[in-house]
Amino acid sequence: MKSSRIAVAISSIILFSVLIPGQLFAEWVKVAPDSLTDVDKDPPGDMSCWLATASNMLAGAGYGDGITFQERAEDIYDELMD
Repeated sequence: MKSSRIAVAISSIILFSVLIPGQLFAEWVKVAPDSLTDVDKDPPGDMSCWLATASNMLAGAGYGDGITFQERAEDIYDELMD
């Protein structure tokens, strides 16, 4: 019983010593709410919703050509649709 408490304590210390520095020193991207992307499907009846979602996520991660997130997302979506 005592050894299991020690094992839990040691594993907790190891877990927190790994997670806390990762959270403190991570490079977080702060995005204003008005700069979020939303690519519209073209034409509305097609089944490319997963392409629009993927292009929004990729643009948020910094991929694509363009100055704003929206321009990058539309660029990625257009390339995927070709």
